[in-house]
Amino acid sequence: MTWIDRFLATVSVTLGRMRSTLILLLFVGGLRTAPVDAQCAVGLNLLENGDFEGAEGESVVAAGWTGMSTPDLNDVNGPLNTTTGYYWTEQPVASANGGTWQNICCAAEGVSQVVETTEGAIYQLCYEYTAQGIVSESYTYADPGCIQVLINSVLALTTPLDTTPYTWETACVSFLASGSTTDVQFITCGGDQVYMAIDGACLREDPSSSVDAIDRVTPRIAPNPASGSCRITCGKPFDRIEAVDARGGRHLLPAVQGQVDLSRLASGIWTVRSWASQGPVSRPVRMVVSPL
Repeated sequence: MTWIDRFLATVSVTLGRMRSTLILLLFVGGLRTAPVDAQCAVGLNLLENGDFEGAEGESVVAAGWTGMSTPDLNDVNGPLNTTTGYYWTEQPVASANGGTWQNICCAAEGVSQVVETTEGAIYQLCYEYTAQGIVSESYTYADPGCIQVLINSVLALTTPLDTTPYTWETACVSFLASGSTTDVQFITCGGDQVYMAIDGACLREDPSSSVDAIDRVTPRIAPNPASGSCRITCGKPFDRIEAVDARGGRHLLPAVQGQVDLSRLASGIWTVRSWASQGPVSRPVRMVVSPL
């Protein structure tokens, strides 16, 4: 599977905010098997305390993070730190990151952190997660759960339900920063009876795909407004275009020697970029599609 195929299989697009031009917030999500530690060199993590290190305890949020509801901080040593009367359903194991981890429970409990970002740069967020069942005499929180990542309150990634509790998984998501700060949130999903753990969160700029790292050119569209078809030139080889409407709807259209059939696009204003196998090769420009 090529990079573009993986990208298309996971990408979702939403608008960031409106200025004189459209600013897009792109998400590329996926699960990885490599430990997060190996993907985030020392000093490159933009998150404060992405290791979730701290003094374990009930209703304790790791330093650097803001808690939503009452998350707990635990490790492999000693009893479970949560509401009195609960116990682990199995013996927990440390993540590849080690040390303490953040537990988040039930429906939409979580943690968040605001970080400084560069508008237009692409960032990659990776983290480890696992379901960890707990039980008391009256209640059990051991359903398969998942973790959702929200970027500026917009859903970026939902992991699959974790049906193998106490075994750590790794997930990654990339996004295009829409401003000088970005709010990163982790919340539980999967229902009311879940108890999840997260650890080893790493946020770094992705140098291989950042906007500044791509020597992109501004494409020319003729005619513009266009109806039925158009011709696009951008000075670099490309074989398709990405067209995004004002609601975030995304289409990829084949380009044959620069000629593009627009019959699949509704009339209106679209944001267009030229694409090749390695990804985007042009800056986004606005194109008006007129009715046939």
